[in-house]
Amino acid sequence: MPLLPAFNPITQTNHSPHVVILGAGASRAALPQGDAHGKRLPVMADLIESLGLAPAIADAGFSNISDFESLYDEIATSGKVPGLKAEIEAKVQAYFEALELPESPTLYDHLVLSLRNSDYIATFNWDPFLAQAFRRNRQAARMPKLLFLHGNVEVGICPSIGSRVSAVISVESAARRSSRRGFSILCGRRTTTRIPSSKVNGRNWKMRCGEAIC
Repeated sequence: MPLLPAFNPITQTNHSPHVVILGAGASRAALPQGDAHGKRLPVMADLIESLGLAPAIADAGFSNISDFESLYDEIATSGKVPGLKAEIEAKVQAYFEALELPESPTLYDHLVLSLRNSDYIATFNWDPFLAQAFRRNRQAARMPKLLFLHGNVEVGICPSIGSRVSAVISVESAARRSSRRGFSILCGRRTTTRIPSSKVNGRNWKMRCGEAIC
Protein backbone atom coordinates (compact mmCIF):
# COMPACT_ATOMS: atom_id res chain seq x y z
CA MET A 1 0.00 0.00 0.00
CA PRO A 2 1.56 3.35 -1.02
CA LEU A 3 2.49 5.76 1.73
CA LEU A 4 2.26 9.54 1.76
CA PRO A 5 5.60 11.37 1.63
CA ALA A 6 7.09 11.70 5.08
CA PHE A 7 7.18 14.98 6.95
CA ASN A 8 10.68 16.47 6.94
CA PRO A 9 11.34 17.87 10.43
CA ILE A 10 14.48 19.69 9.30
CA THR A 11 12.79 21.80 6.64
CA GLN A 12 9.37 21.66 8.33
CA THR A 13 7.95 20.56 4.99
CA ASN A 14 5.33 17.96 4.16
CA HIS A 15 5.64 16.93 0.53
CA SER A 16 2.21 15.31 0.39
CA PRO A 17 -0.04 16.86 -2.25
CA HIS A 18 -2.63 19.34 -1.06
CA VAL A 19 -6.19 19.53 -2.42
CA VAL A 20 -8.16 22.78 -2.20
CA ILE A 21 -11.89 22.61 -3.00
CA LEU A 22 -13.72 25.78 -4.04
CA GLY A 23 -17.49 25.77 -3.76
CA ALA A 24 -20.39 28.16 -3.97
CA GLY A 25 -19.61 31.62 -2.69
CA ALA A 26 -15.82 31.37 -3.08
CA SER A 27 -15.64 34.07 -5.73
CA ARG A 28 -18.03 36.42 -3.96
CA ALA A 29 -15.94 36.05 -0.81
CA ALA A 30 -12.74 36.66 -2.78
CA LEU A 31 -14.18 39.68 -4.63
CA PRO A 32 -16.84 41.27 -2.40
CA GLN A 33 -16.75 44.50 -4.43
CA GLY A 34 -17.28 42.67 -7.72
CA ASP A 35 -14.95 42.02 -10.63
CA ALA A 36 -12.63 44.49 -12.39
CA HIS A 37 -15.66 46.42 -13.67
CA GLY A 38 -17.70 46.20 -10.47
CA LYS A 39 -19.88 43.40 -11.83
CA ARG A 40 -21.63 41.49 -9.10
CA LEU A 41 -20.60 37.91 -8.44
CA PRO A 42 -23.82 35.86 -8.35
CA VAL A 43 -24.44 32.72 -6.34
CA MET A 44 -27.23 30.24 -7.05
CA ALA A 45 -29.58 31.94 -4.59
CA ASP A 46 -29.56 35.23 -6.54
CA LEU A 47 -28.50 34.11 -10.02
CA ILE A 48 -31.91 34.77 -11.58
CA GLU A 49 -32.03 38.29 -10.16
CA SER A 50 -28.41 39.09 -11.05
CA LEU A 51 -28.84 38.03 -14.68
CA GLY A 52 -32.27 39.63 -15.15
CA LEU A 53 -33.94 36.32 -15.98
CA ALA A 54 -37.07 36.78 -13.84
CA PRO A 55 -39.33 38.37 -16.51
CA ALA A 56 -38.70 35.66 -19.11
CA ILE A 57 -39.17 32.91 -16.52
CA ALA A 58 -42.41 34.46 -15.27
CA ASP A 59 -43.71 34.87 -18.84
CA ALA A 60 -43.15 31.14 -19.37
CA GLY A 61 -45.45 30.40 -16.42
CA PHE A 62 -42.96 29.52 -13.70
CA SER A 63 -43.71 31.05 -10.32
CA ASN A 64 -40.96 29.65 -8.06
CA ILE A 65 -37.78 31.47 -9.03
CA SER A 66 -35.93 31.14 -5.72
CA ASP A 67 -34.18 27.86 -6.60
CA PHE A 68 -32.33 28.19 -9.90
CA GLU A 69 -31.04 24.62 -9.95
CA SER A 70 -34.49 23.07 -9.52
CA LEU A 71 -36.03 25.50 -11.99
CA TYR A 72 -33.45 24.86 -14.68
CA ASP A 73 -33.68 21.12 -14.08
CA GLU A 74 -37.44 21.24 -14.71
CA ILE A 75 -36.96 23.31 -17.87
CA ALA A 76 -34.14 21.11 -19.18
CA THR A 77 -35.72 17.72 -18.47
CA SER A 78 -39.27 18.58 -19.53
CA GLY A 79 -38.27 19.98 -22.91
CA LYS A 80 -41.44 22.11 -22.90
CA VAL A 81 -39.85 25.54 -23.27
CA PRO A 82 -36.71 25.17 -25.41
CA GLY A 83 -36.64 28.89 -26.13
CA LEU A 84 -36.40 29.76 -22.45
CA LYS A 85 -33.76 27.09 -21.91
CA ALA A 86 -31.65 28.54 -24.71
CA GLU A 87 -32.08 32.08 -23.36
CA ILE A 88 -31.01 31.06 -19.85
CA GLU A 89 -27.97 29.20 -21.15
CA ALA A 90 -26.91 32.10 -23.37
CA LYS A 91 -27.27 34.70 -20.61
CA VAL A 92 -25.45 32.59 -18.03
CA GLN A 93 -22.60 31.89 -20.43
CA ALA A 94 -22.30 35.53 -21.51
CA TYR A 95 -22.44 36.90 -17.98
CA PHE A 96 -19.71 34.66 -16.63
CA GLU A 97 -17.52 35.00 -19.73
CA ALA A 98 -17.48 38.79 -19.28
CA LEU A 99 -16.13 38.65 -15.72
CA GLU A 100 -12.52 39.76 -15.17
CA LEU A 101 -10.15 39.77 -12.24
CA PRO A 102 -9.10 43.20 -10.95
CA GLU A 103 -5.52 44.20 -11.75
CA SER A 104 -4.59 44.19 -8.06
CA PRO A 105 -3.74 40.84 -6.42
CA THR A 106 -6.73 38.82 -5.24
CA LEU A 107 -7.24 35.76 -3.09
CA TYR A 108 -7.15 33.70 -6.27
CA ASP A 109 -3.65 34.99 -7.08
CA HIS A 110 -2.48 34.22 -3.56
CA LEU A 111 -4.06 30.77 -3.77
CA VAL A 112 -2.34 29.62 -6.99
CA LEU A 113 0.99 31.08 -5.85
CA SER A 114 0.79 29.40 -2.44
CA LEU A 115 0.50 25.90 -3.88
CA ARG A 116 2.89 23.62 -5.75
CA ASN A 117 2.75 21.78 -9.04
CA SER A 118 1.93 18.60 -7.13
CA ASP A 119 -1.16 20.21 -5.56
CA TYR A 120 -4.72 20.42 -6.87
CA ILE A 121 -7.47 23.00 -6.87
CA ALA A 122 -10.91 21.52 -7.58
CA THR A 123 -13.68 24.00 -8.24
CA PHE A 124 -17.42 23.76 -8.85
CA ASN A 125 -17.59 27.39 -10.02
CA TRP A 126 -18.30 28.58 -13.56
CA ASP A 127 -16.59 31.97 -13.32
CA PRO A 128 -13.17 32.50 -14.95
CA PHE A 129 -11.26 33.85 -11.95
CA LEU A 130 -9.26 30.74 -11.07
CA ALA A 131 -8.24 30.26 -14.71
CA GLN A 132 -7.35 33.94 -15.06
CA ALA A 133 -5.23 33.85 -11.89
CA PHE A 134 -3.51 30.73 -13.22
CA ARG A 135 -2.80 32.39 -16.55
CA ARG A 136 -1.40 35.65 -15.23
CA ASN A 137 0.83 33.99 -12.61
CA ARG A 138 2.15 30.99 -14.50
CA GLN A 139 5.40 32.75 -15.47
CA ALA A 140 6.14 33.54 -11.83
CA ALA A 141 5.94 30.01 -10.46
CA ARG A 142 4.90 26.46 -11.29
CA MET A 143 1.16 26.31 -10.95
CA PRO A 144 -1.02 23.74 -9.19
CA LYS A 145 -3.24 21.50 -11.26
CA LEU A 146 -6.83 22.60 -11.83
CA LEU A 147 -10.01 20.52 -11.89
CA PHE A 148 -13.26 22.11 -13.12
CA LEU A 149 -15.89 19.74 -11.78
CA HIS A 150 -18.96 21.49 -13.22
CA GLY A 151 -17.32 23.00 -16.28
CA ASN A 152 -16.04 26.54 -16.65
CA VAL A 153 -16.35 29.39 -19.13
CA GLU A 154 -12.55 29.46 -19.56
CA VAL A 155 -12.26 25.78 -20.44
CA GLY A 156 -12.90 24.12 -23.77
CA ILE A 157 -11.77 21.33 -26.04
CA CYS A 158 -8.74 21.88 -28.23
CA PRO A 159 -9.49 20.44 -31.71
CA SER A 160 -5.78 19.79 -32.35
CA ILE A 161 -5.78 17.12 -29.65
CA GLY A 162 -7.98 14.95 -31.84
CA SER A 163 -9.81 12.13 -30.15
CA ARG A 164 -8.08 12.75 -26.82
CA VAL A 165 -10.51 14.87 -24.84
CA SER A 166 -8.59 17.33 -22.73
CA ALA A 167 -9.59 20.55 -21.02
CA VAL A 168 -7.32 23.52 -21.58
CA ILE A 169 -7.04 26.98 -20.11
CA SER A 170 -8.16 29.58 -22.63
CA VAL A 171 -5.23 31.42 -24.12
CA GLU A 172 -4.50 35.07 -24.81
CA SER A 173 -4.75 34.87 -28.61
CA ALA A 174 -8.24 35.72 -29.85
CA ALA A 175 -7.70 33.47 -32.87
CA ARG A 176 -6.77 30.49 -30.71
CA ARG A 177 -9.60 31.27 -28.29
CA SER A 178 -12.11 31.13 -31.15
CA SER A 179 -10.76 27.71 -32.19
CA ARG A 180 -11.73 26.16 -28.86
CA ARG A 181 -14.91 24.14 -28.76
CA GLY A 182 -16.83 25.23 -25.73
CA PHE A 183 -19.24 23.06 -23.83
CA SER A 184 -22.31 23.78 -21.77
CA ILE A 185 -21.77 24.64 -18.12
CA LEU A 186 -25.43 23.95 -17.37
CA CYS A 187 -27.04 20.56 -16.99
CA GLY A 188 -30.16 19.13 -15.44
CA ARG A 189 -29.83 18.00 -11.82
CA ARG A 190 -31.67 14.70 -12.36
CA THR A 191 -29.56 13.79 -15.36
CA THR A 192 -26.01 15.08 -15.18
CA THR A 193 -25.27 17.47 -12.34
CA ARG A 194 -23.58 14.77 -10.25
CA ILE A 195 -22.27 12.75 -13.21
CA PRO A 196 -21.58 15.35 -15.93
CA SER A 197 -22.44 14.42 -19.50
CA SER A 198 -19.68 16.58 -20.92
CA LYS A 199 -16.60 14.47 -21.59
CA VAL A 200 -14.44 17.29 -20.25
CA ASN A 201 -16.43 17.52 -17.02
CA GLY A 202 -16.42 13.75 -16.68
CA ARG A 203 -12.68 13.59 -17.16
CA ASN A 204 -12.22 16.08 -14.34
CA TRP A 205 -14.41 13.99 -12.03
CA LYS A 206 -12.40 10.86 -12.82
CA MET A 207 -8.99 12.56 -12.69
CA ARG A 208 -6.25 10.60 -11.01
CA CYS A 209 -2.98 11.94 -9.62
CA GLY A 210 -0.75 13.18 -12.43
CA GLU A 211 -3.51 13.53 -15.01
CA ALA A 212 -4.97 16.88 -14.07
CA ILE A 213 -5.32 19.90 -16.27
CA CYS A 214 -2.46 22.38 -16.72
